[in-house]
Amino acid sequence: MDSQLSLAKQLEMNRSKAMISGNLEVLNKIFSGDLSYGHSSGLIDNKTEMLDKISNGAYVYHNIETKVLSATLSGNTLLIIMGNVEIDVTLNGKHRIMDSVYVGVYQKNEDNWEFIAHQTGLIKDKI
Repeated sequence: MDSQLSLAKQLEMNRSKAMISGNLEVLNKIFSGDLSYGHSSGLIDNKTEMLDKISNGAYVYHNIETKVLSATLSGNTLLIIMGNVEIDVTLNGKHRIMDSVYVGVYQKNEDNWEFIAHQTGLIKDKI
């Protein structure tokens, strides 16, 4: 269990850093081609949409503070993460800081873990 939690924290730290820096090359490797990224607004983006929105400034991530609460390995190929996240982001020109709960799923593809699914649930808006 500790190794799963450590893996989850490392994967999430790498994803958060890439999203904050807008590193599309790294995000292209992290995001699965089958990505389903659900936002607390109900909007769901696929990989292309996420990369485009980060690239064109529709989504500008300033800070992402993730607390991984659990990580479950299913069949050695799926890592299911549950946690809390505070997201400081500008969405389509509107600055928001949100406290949320989230589920993230990584799928192992050969020796690489790819981010395949995400869903947040808003607890409260700080801004």
